[in-house]
Amino acid sequence: MCRFLVARCAAPFDPRDLVAEFAVMAEASRSPDGDRQGDGWGVAWLDDGGRWQRHRSLAPIWEDSPSEACPRATRGVAVHARSASFPGDRGDLEHNQPYLLDGHAFVFNGLLTGVSLPGRRRGEIGAQRIAALLGAFLKRLSPAEAVGRLQRVLEERSRRIPALDLAIVGSAGVVALSRFTSHPEYYRLHACADGAVEAVCSQPLDGRPWRELPTGTPVALGAPAAGG
Repeated sequence: MCRFLVARCAAPFDPRDLVAEFAVMAEASRSPDGDRQGDGWGVAWLDDGGRWQRHRSLAPIWEDSPSEACPRATRGVAVHARSASFPGDRGDLEHNQPYLLDGHAFVFNGLLTGVSLPGRRRGEIGAQRIAALLGAFLKRLSPAEAVGRLQRVLEERSRRIPALDLAIVGSAGVVALSRFTSHPEYYRLHACADGAVEAVCSQPLDGRPWRELPTGTPVALGAPAAGG
């Protein structure tokens, strides 16, 4: 299981405090089966030219210096702390999110069983294959439509979906999906509008006005960011 945060703003903002607060939350968080999110982490941000840059590490986020990896100003950021589903999936930096998809940063936390995706999807682990499918949808659909289409395909082609949390951030804003059948205290996503910065996070961070996101359907936040 994993924790993630995405945030964006129409004007450049400093993401470092948010990312530092996220690291504190990730260290304290435990998945429903007691696991920690200690199998590496990653952060992606929009640079001045509207291109995504990324830093990833195999260290637990709370043992690293996540805010030092971030720029002082960006219009969009995504950060992810990973707990590998299987021991054999640990230790590979390419498994670590965020994944970059056609102008978007993508983060995922879910538990799906009996999944059979259409066609041959690139990726060694489930999160990579889901990202590849979403990336294909983003080439011809809006972000909200692409996430909705992904949800329908996964529902049709999975035996069971105990949890499906994901978010993408890009020039069109943020789209998030929170769908779960148990453990709402862990899987429910939260949104925050703190000044001009809009964010979605796996858990509320201290000192900000978070609200619970509706569940079961994609939620879009924000308008296009200038230069994003």
